[in-house]
Amino acid sequence: MVYPQVLPGNEFKIQKELHLLTNAVVRNFAVGKRVKVAFVQDEEILDKRFDWRGSYKKRVWGQQAEIAAHSFEKGLHNKLSRMVGQKVFRSHAAANEYFAIWCAKSSLAHQPLEDGELNGVLPDFSAGLKQDQRSLELLESRGISSFVESGGRTIFRGIDQTHPAMMMHFDRMCKGLDGIKWQLLISQGAEFVAPMSAPRTRALIPISPGLMLACVGKNAPHKPIEISDEDVFEINRTIVADERDWVIARSESALQQLFLWE
Repeated sequence: MVYPQVLPGNEFKIQKELHLLTNAVVRNFAVGKRVKVAFVQDEEILDKRFDWRGSYKKRVWGQQAEIAAHSFEKGLHNKLSRMVGQKVFRSHAAANEYFAIWCAKSSLAHQPLEDGELNGVLPDFSAGLKQDQRSLELLESRGISSFVESGGRTIFRGIDQTHPAMMMHFDRMCKGLDGIKWQLLISQGAEFVAPMSAPRTRALIPISPGLMLACVGKNAPHKPIEISDEDVFEINRTIVADERDWVIARSESALQQLFLWE
């Protein structure tokens, strides 16, 4: 499913570049404005701007879903500079929200909602539901679901259902994370990599090449700790095993070691 792109000029200011791993985190892996990128199916490491085209998806969820996602990401974003500068973290609720919405976005990106047919509508009614692209964008910008007529059928757009679908996934994740603590892992020297999509086998949130948040449960110790290069490597292996698209790093050597490239 590829949702329609917005019209030239973007009259209703619909967000077109949708990030899974947010730019606020990606920037922490940049040297200047450049990051190293490895596609998990390829054998090539590329040097890219931190906001290169591959770092975002185009229209895999709607405008209201994007607004909601941003509201749950900003809590952790507000803590990034302190984490990097002071290596402390106490905002477990913010980490829960960031990880939950990251998981919800990742799910929608890899399994977009299909358009569906609205059954039981009389032809006289459905004939008036044909919309032009501008009207559809106006409705989307205001959070209103719309219908279109196609080949004599009345269709509801999958993109209009992405907001409630995202919120349902988010709510389920938050219930599972309720009371969970996050521990700030500090590398002794090796560099963490960062994935595009939320890891599926372990709850991890990349912060910078030297910092990673890891979910440690409700009653486990959660003070920041330093971890060995071997532990960093194992976390990076988990990230790559779970990723479908790309991972980023500050240095090429971190990716070369991980993929055993020469």
